[in-house]
Amino acid sequence: MNQSDKSDGDSGLFDNAAIAARLRLLRRMIGGEGRGSQARFIRYLGIAGPRWNNFESGYPLSKEIAGMLVLAIPGVTMDWIYFGRDDKLSLDVSRKLRALAKSTTEGLPPPARLAEEVMDDATALNAAESLMTKTTLRA
Repeated sequence: MNQSDKSDGDSGLFDNAAIAARLRLLRRMIGGEGRGSQARFIRYLGIAGPRWNNFESGYPLSKEIAGMLVLAIPGVTMDWIYFGRDDKLSLDVSRKLRALAKSTTEGLPPPARLAEEVMDDATALNAAESLMTKTTLRA
């Protein structure tokens, strides 16, 4: 089982590898580039290094930490953290994250995943409704 397959009960809802890539971008935006960026970032958040490293490595991101990120970094949204939707990010954060993503290919998901992340809203909504219907029917 690889790390992106690990789940915290939301099996199939979240792409942990894509979330990890977005977390690395956030860390670079706040902590800076290069050596020591993770240490600066975890000090800023007040989280233990090994715990944050697990999230950046693809372990499921807890709702607690996602909420902490949204509160600690103005302009960041849960939709972006979990699903890559950038339409509600602040303009400043959106520009910084796009610049960082363009400056490197480190940790970015494969092109197929990127294509999935930019699905139009109607397709995403239909997929979510379908998943919810299947989950409801199983219960």
